[in-house]
Amino acid sequence: MAIAVMDDDDPVLNQRSTSDLELVVDGKSFWCHKRIMTKRSDYINQALKTFADDDHVVVEIDIPQSLLPGYDSRPATKQRWFEIYLKNVYRVCCPIKNPIDCLALAGIASLMGSRFLVDFCDQLLSDHPPENNDLAFLYVLLAFAQQCRMPKYNETLQREIEVLTTGRRQGEGVVSFLSGS
Repeated sequence: MAIAVMDDDDPVLNQRSTSDLELVVDGKSFWCHKRIMTKRSDYINQALKTFADDDHVVVEIDIPQSLLPGYDSRPATKQRWFEIYLKNVYRVCCPIKNPIDCLALAGIASLMGSRFLVDFCDQLLSDHPPENNDLAFLYVLLAFAQQCRMPKYNETLQREIEVLTTGRRQGEGVVSFLSGS
């Protein structure tokens, strides 16, 4: 899925004056349009059915707690984990620093609507001790990759998990999500 980065000056999206739908992530508002978002996200489509007659609707998108493990023994903020997730899964920048196409947020909202996925991530994180958060986070990313049917990310993540569990890397040219190499 290719997501285009957009400017704050974009006349179509992310403009309060022309918007009939507001997505809120960690207190940051993104203005967009119901007709576009309902076709893109089942989660938003369901949320909007309740407010069908309203002129302007606000949908709050919360980042699941299951995406907030500690990392490298440094405390990580909710914003930091959201940034890592966006970069690794969607290849986009954190919207708090650089506004992105609202369609990316719709995709995240749809993933949040999957009870299976949230439960699976919670279970994976609770099964791994705090000192092994790298592995737990890779498993969470793998769950998202599998849910989104992204085989390329699946293979790369499985290799990274193998490195963390066995201490050795099989094959050449494996890209590391955590080290950026």
